[in-house]
Amino acid sequence: MKKINEGESFLVKSADYDISFIKPCVSDRKKFLVEVKLKRKFAPKTLCEILEKSRLAKYTKCSEDLGVARISLGQKNIMVFASGEISIRRANDKKDAIDTANFIKSVLLG
Repeated sequence: MKKINEGESFLVKSADYDISFIKPCVSDRKKFLVEVKLKRKFAPKTLCEILEKSRLAKYTKCSEDLGVARISLGQKNIMVFASGEISIRRANDKKDAIDTANFIKSVLLG
């Protein structure tokens, strides 16, 4: 696997989302920050309702007013925005990042 350098752009496209980049976290250089863009947006209320009914409910805080949800999943911190943007912090590696993006996508889109 190719080593990911600081700020390296990385593009993964799928039918449901794009990963625009993966780069080392500032707080822990052994973990990675990942930016994902779903190809769907959500009304803030809908985003919160989906997450409240999901298997992630006990790990999630959601604000309809801000249109954002914060999910704590293991050591990973995940921010999900009504705009369809997802920020995954502290992923272990590229595979963990993609697996996490797929998991969040399956929760949100079914």
